[in-house]
Amino acid sequence: MERSSKNEALQRKAFATEASIAALEFLAADPERLRRFLALSGLGPDNLRQAAGDPSFLGAVLDYLAGDEPLLIAFASHRGWRPADVVRARDALARPALEETSEPLAQPSHERRDSRYASGRRGARGVSDRALDSSAE
Repeated sequence: MERSSKNEALQRKAFATEASIAALEFLAADPERLRRFLALSGLGPDNLRQAAGDPSFLGAVLDYLAGDEPLLIAFASHRGWRPADVVRARDALARPALEETSEPLAQPSHERRDSRYASGRRGARGVSDRALDSSAE
């Protein structure tokens, strides 16, 4: 049983890494998307390749996409994935840091709802439920 959960965690991590690299390629394929990402990240073309080797940077790439709903939907559609798959990949890259803490979390962040979004229109991350549930067409 434990081996199965370890295998699942490894598969999630592998998919998350694949998704983050694909996201970076997606951003780089369009000069305007790349320009905006570089401007917001503080990176330049000269240090982007070095940053791409850092696992926390890969998570930040997915976090960037998850923070821009139209971009998230475009990327997910381009890859044939659901937007929720991209958000889960982002969470999988962030999870090791969370799992290293000795204190249990009261409630996973993906299950918490901010009271500002009580209407159900947007989840805790600001991504609409529609975006997370939509399937790639």
